[in-house]
Amino acid sequence: MPIGRFLAASACLAAVACGGDPQGRSPADRSGYRLAPVGEADLVLHPGEARPLRVVLAQEDVGTVANARIHFEIAGDPAGATLDSQAALNFIGKSSKEPVRLGLAGMAIPVSRAEIDYAEGLAKKLGMTAVDKEITPPPTPDYTPFATKLKDANPNWMWAWSPWFAQVRTFEAMRRLGWPGRYLTWAHLNAEEELARIKDADFYVIGTNAFFEDNLPIQAEIRAVAHRGNVKYPVTYLTEGYIVGLVIETALKNAGWPPTPQKVAGAMSKLKVDLKGLRGGPLEWTKDNHFRTRQYYRVWHWDAQKNAVVRVQDWQAIDVARQ
Repeated sequence: MPIGRFLAASACLAAVACGGDPQGRSPADRSGYRLAPVGEADLVLHPGEARPLRVVLAQEDVGTVANARIHFEIAGDPAGATLDSQAALNFIGKSSKEPVRLGLAGMAIPVSRAEIDYAEGLAKKLGMTAVDKEITPPPTPDYTPFATKLKDANPNWMWAWSPWFAQVRTFEAMRRLGWPGRYLTWAHLNAEEELARIKDADFYVIGTNAFFEDNLPIQAEIRAVAHRGNVKYPVTYLTEGYIVGLVIETALKNAGWPPTPQKVAGAMSKLKVDLKGLRGGPLEWTKDNHFRTRQYYRVWHWDAQKNAVVRVQDWQAIDVARQ
C-alpha cells in the first residue's frame, strides 16, 4: 500500500526525530516503558562494528507494539561510513590519468573526522598522495582560511565528507581562490538540486540513491503520494524515508499477524527488500548484519552541453562483511 508505506516511513522518522514522549507524558511518568533487545546482542550495523542495540517497545499496559518510540543506545564511537571513502577513492583513481594529489575536507564532528581520517590512510594504501587535510569547526563563518591551505597544497582532486553546507562552502571558497581541480563530495538529499545550482562540471557527488532524473516508476509513485499528502519538501528529499517504508512494509508482511517483537526480529534477520531501482540492488539483512550485505554507489556531475545533471559512473557494488 503506497500511502501506508509513505506514512509508515514518515511516522518512523518523526518518532525518532521527536524528543518527547509518544503520549506526551512527563519524565517522571515514564516508568512503564521497558527496553527489549532486537536481534543479537552484538548486532552489526556497519561493517566491522558490533554494537548493542536496544529498542523502547511500548508501555507495559498497552502492549509490545502500539505507540512505541525507538531509541538506539550504541556502545562506543559512532560508525564512520568507510565504504563511502572506499567507493570515492576508487572513482578518483579510475578517473585520473596523472598521479592523484588528494586534498581532504571534513567537519570537527566525530563521524566526519573519523571518515576523513580513514580516507587519508586509504589514500596512502592506494598510492595516492594526501597533500592536505582540513577539518572545519561547525560554526565556521568563513571557509577561506581552510580553502587557502587546501589550494596552496595543490591537490588535483578533493574528497569531502561532512554536512552539505560545509562540503559546498569549502568548494566554493576554493573556486574563488582560483583552484582548478576536481572535487568529489557526498550526495546528501539536496545534491540533485545543488548540482543544477552550482553548474560546475568538475564538481562531483557520490551517493547510494538513484536521482529523480532517472524517472523510475517508483519515483513517479513517490511524486504521486507526496502530492496527495501535500508534502512540502521536494520529492527528491524523500527517497530515504520511502526506503524506510519499504523495509517496514516487507518486515511486517514477513512477520505475519499479529506482530510480536520476536516475529519482527526474526523477519528482520532474514530480510530482502526490492528497492525498485531506488538503489543499485535489493537491501538484504542477515542475523548478524542489519546494515546491508552489499552497498551500491553512483557518481553524478553537471553537464554544461546537456544543461543537466548526468551520471558519470553507474552502480559500483561493494560487498559488506564483518571485519
